[in-house]
Amino acid sequence: MKIDALDRKILNVMQDDCHVTAARLGEQIGLSASAVQRRLDRLRAGGVIEREVALVSPEAAGRPLLLVVEVSISNETAAVSQRFREQVRTIPQILQCYAVTGSADYVMIWAVTGMNEYNELSRALFTENERVVRFITSVVTQTVKYGHRIPIDEE
Repeated sequence: MKIDALDRKILNVMQDDCHVTAARLGEQIGLSASAVQRRLDRLRAGGVIEREVALVSPEAAGRPLLLVVEVSISNETAAVSQRFREQVRTIPQILQCYAVTGSADYVMIWAVTGMNEYNELSRALFTENERVVRFITSVVTQTVKYGHRIPIDEE
């Protein structure tokens, strides 16, 4: 889907506040509320705006321990990979999971209540899975940057 300069302006504003009204957004970028709404509808239907969510504080949700987990799988066939990915998708404590190149096959971000929950999950997902040859876990000691904003040049 092709996006123009006005779409880019809309996307930049929406990434900061997805609850901004079409009227307010129109004032900011110089369009009518109805024109903004048509563009938003098109951006959503075209998959440019994938979803609109609230970013919740892990601490406030009772999951203060953030972990970065790297996983390596042996003999990663399509079937093995598919089963692993399906299992990962069912675990709510795994916030993000990426298939990557490099020394690991997957990198994940976890939010857990503490080490007991981490140990239970890692045992079920890794230790009891004969295809997992290695996993390395790093504890997040400080959040330096957190967000989901995609840079969009307005040209």
